[in-house]
Amino acid sequence: MKNSGVKKHFWICIKIISVILSFVMLGTVIPSIPVFAEETNPGISSTVVPDTKNESEKEPEIICELSEKRALSEKYFLMDDGSITVAQYGQPVHFVDSEGKMKDIDNSLVEITDAEANKILYRKETGDGSVS
Repeated sequence: MKNSGVKKHFWICIKIISVILSFVMLGTVIPSIPVFAEETNPGISSTVVPDTKNESEKEPEIICELSEKRALSEKYFLMDDGSITVAQYGQPVHFVDSEGKMKDIDNSLVEITDAEANKILYRKETGDGSVS
């Protein structure tokens, strides 16, 4: 008898954990929904305040890439205000050549017609590999 009480308690715990995990998963899958307030007094008009950002506070622009700082999935840029900006990618954008230097990966494709197979293929402009 004692064993059946433990099993029952175990399954209740499993059900509670399942419900909690379901709500957690649901919360991560459903995007945030913005909440809009209704206009309570339609007789009052609103005005948009223009951006008063100072013209001298413009975004810094890229002067050049600092290729000596490259990493497999990072590029470093010198900005016109003297700062350095890092662009990080989720995959490699550079490779190490035979001289040990980081080079850009070229993903350009060239169209090739295969008359025998009656297909149009695409091949990387540099390197091997084809895509149909």
